[in-house]
Amino acid sequence: MPAPLYAQQPRTLVWRRRVAALGTFGATVAAVVFVTTSTLGGGTGSSGVSLDTLRGNPVSVAGAGHLTRPVQQAAGAPGGAAGAMLVVGGVDDGGSTVSSIQRVEGTSSTTGGQLPSGLAGAGAVGIRGAVYVFGGGGGGGGGGGGGGGGEAGVRASILGVASAGGGTAREVGRLPEPVTEAAVASVGGTAFVIGGFDGTRELDGVVAWTPGGTAHRTAHLPVPLRFAAAASVDGAVIIAGGISGGVATRSILRFDPGRHRVTRIGELPIALAHAGAGTLGGLVFVIGGRGHGPGSETRAIYAIDPATGDARFAGTLPVGLGDMAVATVADRILIAGGINRSGVVQSPVLDLLLPPTA
Repeated sequence: MPAPLYAQQPRTLVWRRRVAALGTFGATVAAVVFVTTSTLGGGTGSSGVSLDTLRGNPVSVAGAGHLTRPVQQAAGAPGGAAGAMLVVGGVDDGGSTVSSIQRVEGTSSTTGGQLPSGLAGAGAVGIRGAVYVFGGGGGGGGGGGGGGGGEAGVRASILGVASAGGGTAREVGRLPEPVTEAAVASVGGTAFVIGGFDGTRELDGVVAWTPGGTAHRTAHLPVPLRFAAAASVDGAVIIAGGISGGVATRSILRFDPGRHRVTRIGELPIALAHAGAGTLGGLVFVIGGRGHGPGSETRAIYAIDPATGDARFAGTLPVGLGDMAVATVADRILIAGGINRSGVVQSPVLDLLLPPTA
């Protein structure tokens, strides 16, 4: 099998990208994804970032190592220590569902923890020093049409994972129904599982769960949605794109947990699903993804102002990617694995950082 396209780039080019990012080096799905909450002020984050700031001054993306095992449709979450990320499960380059938990720290990756069995299409969040994994399935492949790795044996489990990524995950709760390919984010110590697929139909529910509590439906989406990207910011969750009725959408939604309400606030420049999302400087970044099927994975990164719903181009990935594990960790977004336009499952880990002048 040929090496991933990104891995074929000259080492000097990768190194220059890495050096360019070091000035703000610090410490994200999935389409399922966890992000930390940022503070807004009139559409501008605490670091003074706005959509206008990024015009002609895009985010930087640099190489940050490789996974020990290439995967797509894995769940991403912070890994406890500053700068660390957990990549949970996924589908490997042979089409097999993975049960391992990979830990990314600095430029190195290790495999330590285990899931009870192979799992793909799940979502993960970090809450108060622990990591929780929601739903997913045991199927393989990134099939056409908007299907994916989690459809076979869809699960309703909520698994607890050590934040350091070691040991065996154990079940700590149950969702109201089986779900895979959902977007997941957390606000104020509560996880929200958004939309997804139950093995037969697309879902329109938003399920809330707090550690130690019972998972319950708290809101409904305007339409059923799977493979959306979601990120929390300013006490709300921004939900971008996804597949509804088998078709990729452009919608940007805002979920307000206090009001139990989802509203449409804007549109992406293009229809997009299988993307990742994270929050930096009070803006939500929608990363990669694809449109109407495999082979349409995009390099584009879009920034969304959560106060207005406006979305603009904000930078590019080295190659078109979809179904990556993504986590926001302190002042960067980590992007791991995924699948490229040629259908090659990836192992590179990428840093996304704000421009130095932001």
